[in-house]
Amino acid sequence: MAIAVVHVKAPCRSSRVACAGKRPHFGSAGAARNCFVPRAGLTSAATKTVEAPPRMTSPETPTIFKSLQRAIEAHVYRQIVRDRLNRLRYGAGAPLSAMAIYPRPRAITHSYARTKGMPRLGRQQSGMVRGGDWDQSRSDISKSTKLVSCRMRWIDGADWHETPIVRQMVEQIGRGLAPDGCRSREDVLARYRRLDRIFEETRARGRLLDMDELPDFHYRRAHGATLVHIARDGTCLRSGGGAHRFAIAHILDLPEMPAQLGVIHPEALKAGHLDRLRKSTLRLQAPKPGRLS
Repeated sequence: MAIAVVHVKAPCRSSRVACAGKRPHFGSAGAARNCFVPRAGLTSAATKTVEAPPRMTSPETPTIFKSLQRAIEAHVYRQIVRDRLNRLRYGAGAPLSAMAIYPRPRAITHSYARTKGMPRLGRQQSGMVRGGDWDQSRSDISKSTKLVSCRMRWIDGADWHETPIVRQMVEQIGRGLAPDGCRSREDVLARYRRLDRIFEETRARGRLLDMDELPDFHYRRAHGATLVHIARDGTCLRSGGGAHRFAIAHILDLPEMPAQLGVIHPEALKAGHLDRLRKSTLRLQAPKPGRLS
């Protein structure tokens, strides 16, 4: 069967395509994956098999210096020691630093909230088994500025400049800051136009790519993916980083998304929740990145 390559441009307010006669938009939360519009002139038979882009759009290629900087920031030397100790204590199923896990995005409803007296739990603590009540300190993610902004764009059809995250970043630039490396309003809008392309690529592919499928981004295992802690009852708590990847997976209602293991409660480990979360069904079923069938 012939392969039809579809080039998807980020929709704008003047050129958005209306679905089923409704207000032009990227797609509702429940039907975002089914609102892909092929280029005019392609027959339905030709669009059954679509060659998706080989990887997410990448703004930069990390250098050796950048990789070394990441290793220092992530405390890799400590993580290697922790991995060895975990293997000795927990065996073959031990949690490891920067391990990939595959939670369902819509099942993540809260993030870890570091309140007074609670420990700092970031990428440096990835793979750590930690008891206590840290997993009870939570905040609702539904009001996350980035998630709200992405929903406005990809569900309601707003322009990026109307979203709170862009307004916030522009305000920060006005105070002399450089959020996410952006130094002008144009930088901010260019960054979010790239996210439009990633959203469309992910919708066409039906899954988010793992970090090791992104050579321009890949550093170590799942490092850099959305950081997720595992509470005692197996609940996944989103933490820092990967907010836009999480928003894309959440809005598209993907059955799973690749994430980086954060901290896990010993009760969750004992109950087998890590064994459940470390398995990906989409990656096992998926063809090589770049082609859908």
